[in-house]
Amino acid sequence: MFRTRCIGQEVQCAWQRKPDRCRRWSYALAHINDCEERDRSGDSENAARELLPPTKNVAAENKCERSTLLPFARAAHFKSLRLGDYFALLAYVERNARHRDALTEIRRVIRDRKHVATCVGFGPRFLHSTGQAYKGGPNSGVFLQLTCDDATDLEVPGQKYSFGLVKAAQARGDLTVLAERGRRVLRVHLGADVAAGLAALKRAVGQALAASG
Repeated sequence: MFRTRCIGQEVQCAWQRKPDRCRRWSYALAHINDCEERDRSGDSENAARELLPPTKNVAAENKCERSTLLPFARAAHFKSLRLGDYFALLAYVERNARHRDALTEIRRVIRDRKHVATCVGFGPRFLHSTGQAYKGGPNSGVFLQLTCDDATDLEVPGQKYSFGLVKAAQARGDLTVLAERGRRVLRVHLGADVAAGLAALKRAVGQALAASG
């Protein structure tokens, strides 16, 4: 009860301080169908399951696919951002302070240049929370998925694949479903050195934003 009362008081105070912003939040949330969670989650999970051995070698694909995002593709991706859109970084990397700070810097550069809401999610944990809105909500999101080669990995007991491969399949499955639903999404594979990959990505994002106008 105490927690419920406190949350209610905080919401009431927020309405009193910034009523216009709260109305926009309410409008945005009203257009997200939370009853679609099971369907959206199932789509990504089914797509990921199809990519696990012996069906597909996602690990081999990741090793061959480095950051091949061409400059014109990056610029076009950011140019597609319109008033009322938001930008999300979908990072399938280790969640630690160094990576979080680097991603936050990239997010803020995009926010300040394009004047849109931005967010960062660490995968695959976001798939059962904000990931549902990305696929089931309005088509107002622009997404950049980031993957990497895991520094360490463990085999899944009794299976022919590792936990790292499961994560890679979840990322590829989510990318597939986002594309199938007509979402604006691109993917960059950072390789094994995630810190260096994020630094290079920050430079590339800056160049793409400058070229996008």
